[in-house]
Amino acid sequence: MSDTVKIFLYPPISNQDDADKIVSRLAWYLAPHLEGVEGIYLCETRPGLIDSASLAENLDPLAADLMPDVKRVVRNVPREALVEGIKSANVSEDVFFIWNAEVRDAPEPWLDQQVNAFRAKGGFYEIDPDRTRMEGSFLLWAGLNKLSDANALTAEHKLRLEKMVSDVGQHERAYVFGTGPSFSDFVSSHDFSDGLTIVANSIVKNVEALEILKPKIICAADPIYHAGVSSYAGAFRTELIAALEMTGAWFVCPMRDFPIYQSCMPVHLRDRIVAIPFNAKVAPPIDLTETFHLSPYPNVLTLALLPLASTFADKISVIGCDGRKLLDDAFFWSHDKKVQFNDKLVEIQAAHPAFFKIDYNDYYMDHCRDLEFVLNELEESGKTVESLTPSLIPALDYRYTDQHAVPHGKLACFAMIDPDAKDDWGHFLAYDKRIGETVTSKGVDFALICRTELDYKFRPETAKHFLPVFNTHSWTIGNKVPVERSKVLEFAKSLDTALSTLEAEYETGIIELFFYVGSVEAAEAIEHLLTFHPRVKALINLFWSYNFDQNASAYRKVWRPLVKRQNNSKRVTISHSTPQIAEEFKRDWGIDIDVLPHPSTTFSDDEAEALSRKPLTGGTSAKKLKVLFPGGARKEKGFILSVDTCASLKQDPNIQPFLRARLDRVSGPELTRAFHHLDKSGIEVIDGDLSDAEFIGMLENADIVVIPYYGEAFRRRTSGILVDSMLLGKPVVVLEDTWLADIVAVEGTGQVAKATPDDVARAVRAAQSNFDLHKAKIEVARKDYLGHTSWSSLVDFAFAKVGAQPQLSERLLHSMLLKASTLSLIAANSETSGLRSAVIAAEGIIPEHDQVLSHAKRVLNLRDVG
Repeated sequence: MSDTVKIFLYPPISNQDDADKIVSRLAWYLAPHLEGVEGIYLCETRPGLIDSASLAENLDPLAADLMPDVKRVVRNVPREALVEGIKSANVSEDVFFIWNAEVRDAPEPWLDQQVNAFRAKGGFYEIDPDRTRMEGSFLLWAGLNKLSDANALTAEHKLRLEKMVSDVGQHERAYVFGTGPSFSDFVSSHDFSDGLTIVANSIVKNVEALEILKPKIICAADPIYHAGVSSYAGAFRTELIAALEMTGAWFVCPMRDFPIYQSCMPVHLRDRIVAIPFNAKVAPPIDLTETFHLSPYPNVLTLALLPLASTFADKISVIGCDGRKLLDDAFFWSHDKKVQFNDKLVEIQAAHPAFFKIDYNDYYMDHCRDLEFVLNELEESGKTVESLTPSLIPALDYRYTDQHAVPHGKLACFAMIDPDAKDDWGHFLAYDKRIGETVTSKGVDFALICRTELDYKFRPETAKHFLPVFNTHSWTIGNKVPVERSKVLEFAKSLDTALSTLEAEYETGIIELFFYVGSVEAAEAIEHLLTFHPRVKALINLFWSYNFDQNASAYRKVWRPLVKRQNNSKRVTISHSTPQIAEEFKRDWGIDIDVLPHPSTTFSDDEAEALSRKPLTGGTSAKKLKVLFPGGARKEKGFILSVDTCASLKQDPNIQPFLRARLDRVSGPELTRAFHHLDKSGIEVIDGDLSDAEFIGMLENADIVVIPYYGEAFRRRTSGILVDSMLLGKPVVVLEDTWLADIVAVEGTGQVAKATPDDVARAVRAAQSNFDLHKAKIEVARKDYLGHTSWSSLVDFAFAKVGAQPQLSERLLHSMLLKASTLSLIAANSETSGLRSAVIAAEGIIPEHDQVLSHAKRVLNLRDVG
């Protein structure tokens, strides 16, 4: 740091209002550093603007007292001289401020050049309060980086930290406090003498709370609200000094802000300031005595309160960090009125208008993710964190000590989330229908929450509620990098509308959401919603995770803490689609996630069971081997490979290829061209939509089914056609390094090929040669598969994951008892024993034995049952 730093201010100043704002700010932020400033070089277009400058509106009156000192070092020069001074400046030592960012909209070449030169040496700062959100922070950084000896300060304050640690001592428990609406009531009704209390920010104005809490440490970290030039910040500093005098507490702040507090605090309090430097390149600190830095998070909880608490205690209790509803995005969040400078809020917004030009949802979501990460780091280091007050922040809601906050009880409604189905083509609506059939068979109402385009005529018969609200696809929020947060919020708003409808319909009982094509982004947004829909629980299948590398550092940092916590949650919990991806997450993230059962959307449980009992006949069709390529016209599903393989196989007079070619806009030009150039003679082309019966008929007509899905997409993703082919007794050819290949290799139900036309053709002929063996393997495999995979097992899995129990109706009990009694009558040929067996069979389905007996007596009017 030089003793003769020059500061250049650009562009020229042309009116008194701007002069007032500039001089007022420079006076406040540069006052601690003026001894090292040779001059502040600027240009006023009208004489006397700087000399006449007075305190701008909404600023701390103390800044007025500092303005004469700044004016004395101002050097007013002509514009040409100012420009030449900037061009010839020592960019390693001097400082360049742009106070009006509009000048950069159409900059002269020299300006861009000098901005880049100063920025490279850490000497350029944009300080426009109307257009630059962090202008106050930049002025603080200029003071620390260019006008202070940061290394000497760091060494000095590390010693101060050691003194503070010695003075405060170690504790079993530390309490940290936010300023949310729950603060005052909780503090006034509890005792905190069993631990260390650490408070922050505007809590310093509440004398009653300070008397109860007796804090040993007070911290503040916001460059605008606390170290800034506004009258709000001035009011805070007045109360801060009073609180430090009253409590004898230590004061902790970022090193960036230290010069301000050092200059405005009474001399006898200055030795109790501990300033800690930022370091954004390393992990958040667990013990500040070992890692003397703070992570520069934009919220005091993650930035200072939690690191301080973990330095002094192993158990951390959080109070008053209430968060807000995800969709209430008018401001950061609400504050307890007793710990907020409410009369100064308008003034700070006027003093720093650009600071409040922010997407509050972006800020809130980022804070929630930051907190998720920091809490996970603390807990993995051996710390324990709890929230003693309710919170709408999911990570704190999960750690809320009142276990009654997450409801338990009977399941009133099961709602399927499907933002993708537009009609009955494909698997989306078929999946919904199977879920609905199974849910209602268990006596629970079914609701479908779907796209606005899905016509009412496609409403599943079992859907008591049909709620078309979505305009955002699952892949829009789950399969893109980066995800547009506006799309996630649009999805959340749509779902919130549907939840309000269902809650009005069901005044008691649990409502469960199930999202098959879900994602970590969806799970995050849905959990935010459910913090203020307390009777709703959700199971989110992380379908789209197959398309991401979970070991990418940014992905892992954001999502591993969330996935780890949700895997143990009963409000929003998660599953994976395949054992392969579940095993990778267990290996790489140390998280053991349950795998969702994967039944066939084509067949109901009864139909699948009937197929598994149907004997398979040996041999292929009499004349030509019918080889079917039934996959969709998508690149990842190997459509071009299918086209090329069909072109090869048709040369064999003993093989008849069948190619399904339903091309659409999503297929893209590359696939369209490949199909267009295919010589289709000798190939049966199946285009257009197929009904359910036609789809089944297409598979039944085949001898061998080729599913050439690529490993990039299907290594960790399932395929319904593989299951359908197995149930129908068809040998398959699949590509290596896929979920399909793992199934085929274990079960022996077909051949695995490399991703070339020649090797796929080879595998087809190998399947033909081993046809009878594959048939025998299929007979065993499909029975084994149905032993653990069905729509009933999927729905039971979903119920169990959120701890919900079906709300059993007399109609369902009657149906179950009659079904069980029919089976037992066949075996025993006795009405009495059959009904008794019915009760026993029902007991196996319904755990509450007494409930079964009482309903059996009442429904069937049998006094002697049991």
